[in-house]
Amino acid sequence: MAGGPAVDGPEIGRVFRAEYGRAVAVLVRTFGDVDVAEDAVQDVFTVASERWPTTGLPPSPAGWIVTTAQRRSDHGRNGLGQIVQLYDQLMSLAPSPVVTLNRAVALAEVEGPDAALALVEALDLEGYHLFHAVRADLLRRLGRDTQAAQAYEAAIALAANAAERDFLARRRRALAHA
Repeated sequence: MAGGPAVDGPEIGRVFRAEYGRAVAVLVRTFGDVDVAEDAVQDVFTVASERWPTTGLPPSPAGWIVTTAQRRSDHGRNGLGQIVQLYDQLMSLAPSPVVTLNRAVALAEVEGPDAALALVEALDLEGYHLFHAVRADLLRRLGRDTQAAQAYEAAIALAANAAERDFLARRRRALAHA
């Protein structure tokens, strides 16, 4: 989810110095190993250094650090991290917007919907119903229901298959009940 104004490297470093100890302590309880917890926080620092200059600080940097580290670890263990890596390899061999879209779906499960949405919104697939369906789901997961509803409508309008249209319409209606 987008945070505050964009931040520079020194500010990111200050936040990590302030939150490092707490994040490691929480993650030690999660992982049961200090070295694994420290490595996870360092890994997340790299992600934050790439992301926060454009997305800004999240509302709770400490929570973001811990949650992102846990997600990356959980999904790394269950294979989704490997799926993202395989999509990276495919992109080096046969780059395409559809491969990027599929990579974004896997990335959403590893790093969260905000990371995936950044990839999706950079794509030029306006005429592809699955682009809008993926975008709608990511927006829904981020709590951006109005935008999600619009994306579901675009997906429904482009879907050629009645079963897909019905599924997307149910997802669209579910937004109104949330």
